[in-house]
Amino acid sequence: MRTLRSIVFLLASLFSFAGAQAQLLPPNQPEQNACTALQLCGNTFFTPFSYQGQGTVNDLLTTPCSSGESNSVWFKLTINTPGILVFSITPVVAADDYDFAIANITNGTCDNLLQSQIIRCNFNNNSPVFNGGVVGLNTTSTLTTVGGGTTGSPFLQQITAAAGDVYLVMVNNFGSGGGPSSGFTINFAGTTATFNDPSPPHLASLTSATACTYKNTVTVHLNTPIACNSISANGSDFQLMPAGTIASAAGINCTGANG
Repeated sequence: MRTLRSIVFLLASLFSFAGAQAQLLPPNQPEQNACTALQLCGNTFFTPFSYQGQGTVNDLLTTPCSSGESNSVWFKLTINTPGILVFSITPVVAADDYDFAIANITNGTCDNLLQSQIIRCNFNNNSPVFNGGVVGLNTTSTLTTVGGGTTGSPFLQQITAAAGDVYLVMVNNFGSGGGPSSGFTINFAGTTATFNDPSPPHLASLTSATACTYKNTVTVHLNTPIACNSISANGSDFQLMPAGTIASAAGINCTGANG
């Protein structure tokens, strides 16, 4: 599931266009900083893109697994009901090397992360390819850290989460042989704790495509990412006041059937 901050309306008339999406994202994406981490609104997130750099702030210089951020993206989990947290990170291409670290910031802040807040990290080596490149947390592992350069041990011990806990999950990518990666899915299947953003999304701003197309197309920017597949294609989620017809609505940067 690809999350996003923008929705495009096609009003009165429809336009079609085609364009290729590069795998490598420009540096300094908002979700590459811990304080603007993506808040998942479901149990699965997918991106076909490769992040580069560590955002405008290098939030994590070091971990118990040695190094810190490298081509990273951050996710934020605010626990609503207690239970266990498990997940898997599955690369699109098995040879891509993904690492992760988890910070418990329940009694801290996002802008001053300490190594002591890192409760899990796995910086194992995926060359040669091991376990299809899949890493994560499960209910059978007893490990809490796997240092850089280690081969094997793709899974760490589950986290027992309490209501009100706040976790930041950092995912690093090293691609295959140092090149850009082809994307990944993080899936929280098996998790019994619940987490989400309790505040429903609301309007942040509106922009038109150009001065010539403002009567036909408008981009709606929301205050928080939403799931692409939660947008009704016929535009019925939205209304124009005092009058107007919405021909369709579609997300930006959505891929696949589920976004």
